[in-house]
Amino acid sequence: MTQNRAKRNSARFILGYRNGTAERESKGWSYYLLDDPTEADRTKAWIGVFETVESVGE
Repeated sequence: MTQNRAKRNSARFILGYRNGTAERESKGWSYYLLDDPTEADRTKAWIGVFETVESVGE
């Protein structure tokens, strides 16, 4: 991470990665929040995280 990149208005809040196998591909995901997120922004990010985790387990 560079200093200029860190100064952007948004940053990764949560990152995830699942290694691939012979039966499934690798998958990566990330969720972002603005510098001053509202409660609705946080809720939306967490819902996305839970939906992603649930779909990865399938």
